[in-house]
Amino acid sequence: MATIWKRCCARLRAIDREIGYLAVGFTVIYALLGIAMNHIDDWAPNFHATEITRTIAPVTDVRLSYPDRTKLTAIYAHVSRSASTTRRGTEP
Repeated sequence: MATIWKRCCARLRAIDREIGYLAVGFTVIYALLGIAMNHIDDWAPNFHATEITRTIAPVTDVRLSYPDRTKLTAIYAHVSRSASTTRRGTEP
């Protein structure tokens, strides 16, 4: 019983060590990416971030409406019919 417990503790210790290495690795990568994002102007002078603000006139045309329901029904019927005829499988 003691040997099983020792093996189990050794495996858990190894797993804990590997998870610790992974956490430290992610922390270092996260820190390096933060530094890179902070100094991107110094390291990549070709990078330019611009912001453009534009105003769009409101739509005042009240004739805009939803598509015709009969057209949508016809399109749906055509799509479902073609999907059922091209299906491959074991169904009859």
